[in-house]
Amino acid sequence: MKLLINLCAHDGIISHYTGVGTMVERYILSIQEVLMKNHIDFDINLFTPQYNTDSFGYSKQIEENNKSKKNVKIFKVENGSGGKVNFGRIKNWEKLCENTAKIINNIPLENYSQILNIANDVPYACLNKFLTYDVKQKFVWIPHSTAKIFKIDSALKNPESSFLERLNWENSAISDINKCSNAYAGAISKFMFKHLIEDYNIKKEKLISIVNGEILESKVEREYNFRDINLFKSIEKYNSIMISFGRAEPYKNFEGAMLLGRELGIDTIIIAQSYFKTQPIIKQYKKIAKLTKSHLYIDPPFDFAKYILTNFKGKIIVLVPSLREPMGLIVNEVRRLKKDNILLVANDTDGLKEQIQDKDNGLLIDINNLKYSAEKIKKYFNNKSMKSFSLNSQKILVKNYNMNKNMETFLTYLIGGINE
Repeated sequence: MKLLINLCAHDGIISHYTGVGTMVERYILSIQEVLMKNHIDFDINLFTPQYNTDSFGYSKQIEENNKSKKNVKIFKVENGSGGKVNFGRIKNWEKLCENTAKIINNIPLENYSQILNIANDVPYACLNKFLTYDVKQKFVWIPHSTAKIFKIDSALKNPESSFLERLNWENSAISDINKCSNAYAGAISKFMFKHLIEDYNIKKEKLISIVNGEILESKVEREYNFRDINLFKSIEKYNSIMISFGRAEPYKNFEGAMLLGRELGIDTIIIAQSYFKTQPIIKQYKKIAKLTKSHLYIDPPFDFAKYILTNFKGKIIVLVPSLREPMGLIVNEVRRLKKDNILLVANDTDGLKEQIQDKDNGLLIDINNLKYSAEKIKKYFNNKSMKSFSLNSQKILVKNYNMNKNMETFLTYLIGGINE
C-alpha cells in the first residue's frame, strides 16, 4: 500500500503566527512518525498560500524544516493576492481552493492505493467542492475555530460583513460534507464535536475525533532562540508573577487578566502579538495596563513567553482568561514543561473546561467574578498544590493529549490497515 496525504493549511507550512500553525507543524511530524512506525509507504504534499517573504508570519526556518522532512513536497498556491495576503477573505479562499484542487486533480491516481486530503481551518473549508474524486480519495476538513465561536475578527476591516462571509463559507462546507460519501470533519476537542453538531448541523457520523495534543515522544525544548535578555531581567526580580499571552483579540480577554492581577496583588505580565501596529485593541490594552499597573509587552520576540516560563525561578500563575476557546493549546504546552512552580488557571468555558479538572490538575475560575477568582487562586498558589497539579497533569497528557496516539486513531479510521 502506498498512501498520499495532501495536507492543506494557511499556516504552519511556510509560516507560523497562529495556533493553527502550531498544530499543522505537529500534524506533519506526527503523520510521518505514525506511518513510519507502521511501515506504511507514503508521500506528503503540503499546500499553503503563496507568501511574500515580508508577509506577516512568514518563516524561512519553518519552510526549510518542512522541506527537509522525508517524502514531503511543498506547494505555494496563489490565492488571488499575489502573495500579499495569507489568510484573506472569501475571494482569496475560493481562489486558493480552486488552484489547490487543480494541482491535486492532476496527480496520477495509479501511483497510490489511497489518497487522503486534509484541509485545515477556514480558507480550505470548501476545497472538497473543487476536487475530482474516485473511490481512492477521502476528504477531511478540520476547523480549528468557527465564526460562531469567535464572532467578529477585530483585525479585519468591515468585521461584520467578514463574519457573514465566513459563516456562509463554513455552512457551505458542512453542507457538502453531509452530502458527500467520502467527506468528513475533524473535531479537535469534545467541545468542538458538540459545537459542530448543535450549531452547524453536521451529521454525527461525519465527525472524526482528532484531539489537539503534544508529541510526547519528542524532547521538550528548554532553550529558546531568545536574545533580548534585558526584557527578562525586568521580570526575574519579582518573587511571583501571573502571565497571560496570545494574539491581540477581544476573546482572549487580556483586560480581564489585568483586572484579576490587580485583585490578586501580583505582578501581571501580558504578552500580546498584534496583527499591525495601529490595531485599535492595543490602545485599550495600554489604558488598562496603566490603570492596573500591569506589565504589557506588545510584539516582543516570539519565544519570550516560553523563555519566562522555563527560566523564572519564582512562582508563576499561567492564566488562560479567554471568553471563548475551542481548545487551549497553552494548557498542554505548559504541562509539557513539567514545572512544579506553575499554577495553571483557566476561565471555565468551552474547551478549556474539558482540559482542566478543577483542583486536580489546575484551576477553573469565573473570570467575571474577580473577588471569587482571586480567593480561589490564593488558596492553591502554594508549592504543595502546584506540585500535585503538575504530577496529575502528566497523567492527563498521556491519557488524552498524546498527539501520535490521537493521530494513529484518526488515520486508522480513515485509511485502515495501520493496526491490522
